[in-house]
Amino acid sequence: MEFLANSTNLGTLEVLEIYIQFNGARLLACKNQAGKIFLALWVDEEEEYDLWLYMLVSLDRLQAIRTGEISLRQAFIKSENDFLYELNYSHMTSSWAFEKIALENLDEDYLPLEGSFLKCDPETLPQVISQKVIRNAISKTREIVNLVLQPLSDKYPNEFPASGLGNILAAFQSLMNELNVSKGKSSGLEAKEIVQKSSFNVFAVSQGSFQVELASSFFDADLLGNSIAGDATDKLLNLIRIGSNVNDLQNSILTGNKKIAGKYSTFLKSLITSGTGIRLEWGSPTISRGGCVEANLLLLHETLEVVNRIESLEIRQIEIIGDLFKVDKIGWKFGISDLGTNYSYKGDILEEAKPDARIATISRTYKALIREVPEIIPTTNETKKKHQLLALKVYESANEQLKLQ
Repeated sequence: MEFLANSTNLGTLEVLEIYIQFNGARLLACKNQAGKIFLALWVDEEEEYDLWLYMLVSLDRLQAIRTGEISLRQAFIKSENDFLYELNYSHMTSSWAFEKIALENLDEDYLPLEGSFLKCDPETLPQVISQKVIRNAISKTREIVNLVLQPLSDKYPNEFPASGLGNILAAFQSLMNELNVSKGKSSGLEAKEIVQKSSFNVFAVSQGSFQVELASSFFDADLLGNSIAGDATDKLLNLIRIGSNVNDLQNSILTGNKKIAGKYSTFLKSLITSGTGIRLEWGSPTISRGGCVEANLLLLHETLEVVNRIESLEIRQIEIIGDLFKVDKIGWKFGISDLGTNYSYKGDILEEAKPDARIATISRTYKALIREVPEIIPTTNETKKKHQLLALKVYESANEQLKLQ
């Protein structure tokens, strides 16, 4: 019995795992050469044909299904997309017929009964990143990034609008440059050199879905095998992996760096405007590096909303004169009351202020430099302010200074 729907618009498929098998595979996970993952379910057999359902799934969703977090029936009914693929294999012609169907038109009699779960070991999730991208990176000694987009037309599944692709690639490169500006400056590199070493060239376009292969212009690895282009790619994958998690985004490189937040926002907008989710696969000549991440269109919308809020938050530094009422030299917490406003500032003592805090005493008057960081509370979606101590110096009034003279 044929179970891999090759020679269709899904591309060339490769089995990842077979979950149910009798007289052949009945439920399996597979991927195409662009790294897109499908959960395939056999639903009917007649003398002339076999009928299958193929559903696009993200790696996180596949893990939830295979470990029993989501039932098999609910996995198909509540697909991440609003469609499935119905594939009919003809025994007469040995060929596949391919049809995209909306979820609302799905015949639920095809699906497993409610209460059917898989129970796979979460540690055995198969490697999904294409081995080709790793081989290319090693053979070319360059960072390789596969950027997989969702085709916007069923009629032209391997094509993508030129204007949308141009905007996405321009936003991608601009973001990669910005992600390495701070590192480049600390290494004494000029802006022009940073841009050169962060740049990527369009290397190849693959079929099976719409995929662009990008290769770094340089591979200038340090002693640990890390390159500027690779560092930027690592940061981008981490940002996409965070998704729309408010806490993690606030603790990421976006906070306090409006330029990076703005560039990331532009990149997300370029994808959303083009109506596509994204999958990124990264292969590196340094074999300990690399990985893959994906985000659907809904997640990109949610992420952009959070990023825009973070971008709008204003971090400021405040200098006050006040009475110190708390200095915790173990947990590194402080409390100081502003003499002018009676407002009490409480928060963390940062590394640069610890030498001052070690010799500070309660009830003395100090001049304090405090950073005020607005923070979004995920549970209420409200904004609160947290404070961090940057510096602390004993304050001597004008009268005290005169007495010392």
